[in-house]
Amino acid sequence: MRESPFWTTTVLTRGGHAVDVERVGLPTDEYVAVPVQRDSEVVGHFLVTATSHVTYPTREQRRVAVLLADQIATTV
Repeated sequence: MRESPFWTTTVLTRGGHAVDVERVGLPTDEYVAVPVQRDSEVVGHFLVTATSHVTYPTREQRRVAVLLADQIATTV
């Protein structure tokens, strides 16, 4: 099983390497996992997809995705 791209803070890693989302966009061929963390414990993931075409989320949009995941972590 291949590891999904992983999104923390505003950094997306794919295969262990950082991806410049502003330059290359989100992957369209797989989901991106946004971890839901409580302190240092991962309690779940949101799976994000870029639909059928490459999208280029802004830094602020990426931060909001992570902040929403952090908010969910306080409820689970």
